[in-house]
Amino acid sequence: MESINFKENELNEGLRNLVNSVYNSKGRFYHGVNHINNMLQKFEELYEKIPEVKDEIDYESMRLAIIFHDLIQGCKDAEKESADIVSKLLITSFSLPEICYLIRVTNYDLYKETWDWGHALDADLIRDLDLEGLGAPWEAYLHNSFLILAD
Repeated sequence: MESINFKENELNEGLRNLVNSVYNSKGRFYHGVNHINNMLQKFEELYEKIPEVKDEIDYESMRLAIIFHDLIQGCKDAEKESADIVSKLLITSFSLPEICYLIRVTNYDLYKETWDWGHALDADLIRDLDLEGLGAPWEAYLHNSFLILAD
């Protein structure tokens, strides 16, 4: 079984196992472990290279939003349901409103409804990271498109 690239002490073992089992479940072709790990890797690169990202984005909230944003799949309100589940799973020491907001804005309709200047960079960044696979070179784009359709 593939595993999400968690940071040490990022989540407890039970949550790690739950997240890994969900993203490895049958029927996850694009929105699985590779998608989450690709987003985490790109975020880490941007966080280290771009001062505005480091200055303006809550590192822990963004990582957790990336990890949980596709937890639920196959329904109209998947992002909202993922955020609702996260609000029940995570302890209150995390910035739950920020994490849930970032999960919700990966859905374009929710993005349009909730976008505000106070969250411009982080909202745009998670959306760009989420859609990065569709901006890939042609062969990778085709491959990713077929995987998304299979989801």
